[in-house]
Amino acid sequence: MISRSWVRISAGMRANTAHFGEKGRRLVDLSQAGFPVPDGILLSVECLEQWFFSAALAPLFASLEEREGRGETGLEGVALAGLAAIPVPVDWEQEVRGQLEEMMAGQGGGAGFFAVRSAAIGEDAGHSSFAGQYATCLEIPLEKIWSAILEVYASWWADRSVSYRHHQGIVPSRPRMSIIVQRQLQADYAGVLFTRNPLDGSSTFMIEAVRGLGEALVSGQVTPARWQVDPVSHEIIRMDPDPSGAAMGMGEGWIGQLVAMGLKLQKKFGQDLDLEWGIEAETLYLLQMRPITTLATPAGSMALDIYSRAIVEDLWSDRMTPMTASIIFTEFGDIYTFKKPLIALGLHKIAQVPAIRVVNGFGYLHAEVLYQLLDVLPKNWRFSEVAKGFPPELRSAAMARSYRVATLGPLLLRAPLLLSDPAALPFLTIPLLRRQMRKVDRQLALVSPVRYVGAELSFFRQELERLLGLLESLLVRNQWGYGYAAVFTWLLRHVALGRAAQSESWLLEQLAWIPNNITQQMQHRLLAIVRAMPDELQELFKSADRVAVWQTLQERFADHPFSQELAQFLVDFGYRSANRDFIHPRWQEKPEQVLDLIGVLLQSDLKASRFAFQETARLNMAALPWRSRWVMIYLLKQARQFLALREDLRCGLDRVFHQLRQLLLAMVNAPPFECLGADKDQIFFMELSELRRVLQGGTIDQELFSLVRERARLFRQEAGNAPPQYIKITAKGEVLDLERPVLDDHHFLGTAAASGLAEGRAVVVRDASEFYKLKPGDILIAHNTDPGWTSLFLSAAGVVVEMGGILNHCAIIAREYGVPAVVGVSKVTQRIRDGQWVRVNGESGVVEVLEDSPTSTTPPPLS
Repeated sequence: MISRSWVRISAGMRANTAHFGEKGRRLVDLSQAGFPVPDGILLSVECLEQWFFSAALAPLFASLEEREGRGETGLEGVALAGLAAIPVPVDWEQEVRGQLEEMMAGQGGGAGFFAVRSAAIGEDAGHSSFAGQYATCLEIPLEKIWSAILEVYASWWADRSVSYRHHQGIVPSRPRMSIIVQRQLQADYAGVLFTRNPLDGSSTFMIEAVRGLGEALVSGQVTPARWQVDPVSHEIIRMDPDPSGAAMGMGEGWIGQLVAMGLKLQKKFGQDLDLEWGIEAETLYLLQMRPITTLATPAGSMALDIYSRAIVEDLWSDRMTPMTASIIFTEFGDIYTFKKPLIALGLHKIAQVPAIRVVNGFGYLHAEVLYQLLDVLPKNWRFSEVAKGFPPELRSAAMARSYRVATLGPLLLRAPLLLSDPAALPFLTIPLLRRQMRKVDRQLALVSPVRYVGAELSFFRQELERLLGLLESLLVRNQWGYGYAAVFTWLLRHVALGRAAQSESWLLEQLAWIPNNITQQMQHRLLAIVRAMPDELQELFKSADRVAVWQTLQERFADHPFSQELAQFLVDFGYRSANRDFIHPRWQEKPEQVLDLIGVLLQSDLKASRFAFQETARLNMAALPWRSRWVMIYLLKQARQFLALREDLRCGLDRVFHQLRQLLLAMVNAPPFECLGADKDQIFFMELSELRRVLQGGTIDQELFSLVRERARLFRQEAGNAPPQYIKITAKGEVLDLERPVLDDHHFLGTAAASGLAEGRAVVVRDASEFYKLKPGDILIAHNTDPGWTSLFLSAAGVVVEMGGILNHCAIIAREYGVPAVVGVSKVTQRIRDGQWVRVNGESGVVEVLEDSPTSTTPPPLS
């Protein structure tokens, strides 16, 4: 492979969707998995763009986009004429011809013919197929390959594809198309296989076949023979011959092989699949594989188009820039949604649902995922976190879904398949994760960010993929750490509340002590620095101008032990920030954020602090039923260990994100990004696929430039606005806010996260720049908190946040510090104002406004 220009289907190399489309990537995946696929090559999106734009076709593409936007038709011919006028690239001619000739020689020689197909980005995706919208060229000899490629590329502007894109809400844009050049079968029979009946949504397999090539079937020119087959017994339930009877000669032996192949693919890829196949010389080949996008809704499904912040807000609570969102929930979305473990357990129906969607910078979980999960979750194990995935008006109906007892046996039988990753074993998860974090730290240190300054685009490409690989290696293991933290906490709650007759408050008290973790270490260090601060420096911190304080420390107190300890703290923890998104400067870049935390600590009574890293909540053994006593001890120990691990994992991920941020900021100084101007943060409003395209092609076109600027504008415009907890997305793509009901204007209901009762002056803190507002005894009101906010818990009398459940960072730290807390209070930063007197009930989850006349809150004067 040369610069991702192309890959050979049989070469065993990874084909990324961002470069080769879903269709192309799946062919490579199938070949690597050992399924017979006709060999060929995939030409990348960037490769084709580079060739066409080097031929000065940018004006042609701009004209076509404009004319498409005006609703003109007949653009395909205009595009083809313009493309056909360019010469065949010499290097392409030599490389591609050589590969195709070598491929045909391996098939026994002969001239042979090729099939040339599209593999556009988004084609054959789970939400839309684009089936038949782009051209397919068959029976193409080697000397006419280039002409066929141009014909397929030009079909981007065919009237049918333009209409389809507009129906899908895709605005006029430059083609994002990869091309597949594949050996064409001389098929005896060909057809399609559906691993779920697309007509009625039943679990039966449907097979359609014709004699000869399958293109006539796919294009709807002929009526095929059809079989409906039970995938368990392989019994043919129904058979409908084709009009001529020619396809019936295929025989039931091939039907059995097709069903067996479909079952293997369904098990491996975990989706209901639409497969194109062909039989040549007694060999069954796979030609294409795509998710079924026209599946009928089976009886009993809620057909939900509802999304919630439940669970996702614990994964990533802050608003995300497009760069962060595309890395977390596009590049690594399958990891965050546990797709491989679900497939291994045979939960294909759950795995195939697009689980997470990013709306206005926030991640949302598709309620259908939780609804399907209830099939395998007994009613007495349906925890509150699952129920909160549904809006209140749907919650009762959803949670009443019947548990299917028959699912338990297959799940238990498939459970050993999870052990392909040893980290799936709870007693190995923690040591393996910690070893992986140490390995990632060593790998990060191999390339100093100093090398990023003035680097070439080729270096940036390689370093970007290296860091993404490190991030992926952590996320793969992190899914077990995160999963077990949830599982053991839920199991502990089930036993404690259901079997041992304990209260929710008792449970929260037991989870108040978490074993030593890196967030605790960070706070220990910061407390030690503050406690050792001399009086002369404490006077310095009375200034609100933290930038001036930092400059004074550097100029007048550089050799002071306090400054040296603070400098070492920034070396050890400078990768952190009050918010995790790429757009937020880290402490190393903006040390005045740490000075704000020190200022908060200086206002606190550290000697009388409730904060003590020791186990204060010990089990009263005599109060527990003897039957569940030892089970609860085990579950509590495991829950605490995995909750501690979650904090360490967050820091491990933050270290990789910190270095990725440094890399992205260094890229801005490279020539392709100069058009972004002085605002370096604009690079964070590119998506990862767009960044890769720029790094490959070396230019940012006007369309992308305008798009990035508009995204940045909207992001900043929405800053501080809380996301709705529940939304509905209509067929037209409109997002409807399904507001969570409140008790009244003075009472708000959330989730009790740390027990206790507190009253105080409300202080709304939206980001690190407002830390100064919080005084000892205040009630902290926030969208959410991150480890960078930890010091605020020493001053706050109570905490109320909009996001999260009992497992998120805010809840863990609040319990640890003995601060009453309520989480998941919808839009509380908008409903409660600075200065109002409020009561936080960490037992019932109710937040009450006691006095509705806010006092003025002004920042301290600058010195």
